Amino acid sequence: MNYKLRTNNGQSSIVNRQSHGFTLTELLIALMVGSIVLAAAAAMASAMSNGKAATERMSRSAAYLSQLGMRLSDAAMRAESITARAGGVELGYAGGQTLAIYTDDTKRIVFEDSGGGTAYYSEPSQANVVITAVSADRMSAAFDLVENGQSQTYRMTIAKRGGT
Repeated sequence: MNYKLRTNNGQSSIVNRQSHGFTLTELLIALMVGSIVLAAAAAMASAMSNGKAATERMSRSAAYLSQLGMRLSDAAMRAESITARAGGVELGYAGGQTLAIYTDDTKRIVFEDSGGGTAYYSEPSQANVVITAVSADRMSAAFDLVENGQSQTYRMTIAKRGGT
């Protein structure tokens, strides 16, 4: 408590002086604690944002792998023959229809059927795509995907129906 000596008409008295605010030290400590809390909150928000972005990239890659795997499996399961061709494989079907699966100059996986239809599969982080005929009844697709700054190699080996 702060006390003050007061004189009034020659008489002295001690008066209790009440403080009406914070000292400079208290304000500086409060400012420092507030800054630390805000910095921690900003760091946590940034980490959550980075984690969300990484999860979205991984989810997109998983969806791409699933879609490509289903497309390759469907094509191979219906095929009567699998033969090697430049840059990939050619699948033969009943009635003389064919489906060429190969990679183009832009690292896309191309599905080109003898009827003139073409489909492209590509992931922005896809690299080193190799599609080969493993045997007369099996084919393989291998490629790298860059996820979170690290390259991961994926390999799919697909057999035609009745193949080994």
